Amino acid sequence: MNGVNNINSIVDKIAKSIPLDEYDVEYGEGNEKGEGYLGEMSFVKITPKKNEKTYNIAIKRAFTNKSVREDVPIRQVFLHEVFFYKECCPILQQLQSELDLPKFNNVPKCFYTSTEPENEYLAMENLKTSGFELFPKEKIIPYDHFEFIFKIYANLHATSFVLGKTQPEKFEKFALNCKDLSTLFFSNSAFNNVWNNMIAHAKEKLLPGQDYNAIKDFEKKFCNNALSVFMESWIYNGGSKDTFDRLDDLLQVYYKSFSDVLKKAGLNSEEVYPYSLLKEEWKTYCIYGWIMSLTVIRIKLTNQEDKVDLIEMSNSDDKEEMAKKMFEGKPCEEYDRRVRELILHVHEIGAL
Repeated sequence: MNGVNNINSIVDKIAKSIPLDEYDVEYGEGNEKGEGYLGEMSFVKITPKKNEKTYNIAIKRAFTNKSVREDVPIRQVFLHEVFFYKECCPILQQLQSELDLPKFNNVPKCFYTSTEPENEYLAMENLKTSGFELFPKEKIIPYDHFEFIFKIYANLHATSFVLGKTQPEKFEKFALNCKDLSTLFFSNSAFNNVWNNMIAHAKEKLLPGQDYNAIKDFEKKFCNNALSVFMESWIYNGGSKDTFDRLDDLLQVYYKSFSDVLKKAGLNSEEVYPYSLLKEEWKTYCIYGWIMSLTVIRIKLTNQEDKVDLIEMSNSDDKEEMAKKMFEGKPCEEYDRRVRELILHVHEIGAL
């Protein structure tokens, strides 16, 4: 990717979409190594010459490296994200306005997108310039933060249920675009072998004797096949035992917010999506979240100088060894403690 020329071309398209004729551009620093995950982040400030309003833009570009794109379903991931911002989110927000439902506006404004092969990107509002900050990745997220997140997601999910009940044809069209990408990530042999090793490595964090039942159920669940558990995505990597122990409280917070939206739309939440089903589905799908956390927590706790990104891994002559370095990292007591807490929690709620 010709970095500067490509960014200039993207900025021109953003400016035309606003629309702007004459403007100045300032370029900020991009993301650090290993922090873009499936792409590169660039930050620009567009200042029109005819007024004082400025536009602070974060541009998220897919990796174009051929080896990376062969190893990871980058295009499919970006197509999903573009679909959410350009089609799904606007329709749900329109429905909320029509039915006077609580507004879901917890997303940055999307200025421009591209789905052109090997030139996929999203240009979005840079929320940092509005005072938002990234939570320190290495720290545990407090319970009250999760409570807020559960309320917000319940609002979004409930609106999608309302769409399904009031506009089923449109809902079905959306559903066709929402495919599970997890198996694509782990169809690569190097990734699959490393994930199997990571699962075995995670089991070693349990304490023989003290965690006997969890170890036994863990072995039954996985049987050395990581692909069997990659079904749906859920964030399960930022909390601690304190939050895990209050899972029922969080699910109740979620369901109350969910029910309030459906009630306002004239629907009965227990008929549409019973609370008992929510708890059962959490047991089924949370397993994906904690498996993903093996990688996410490792990345969070890895020193910047030790990080490996996808380009390094995919260009290596020994991809499996580089993937192992990327995902397993160096020994870390904090990582061991958090992984053990996760496994014991999943065992305690009957998900193993």
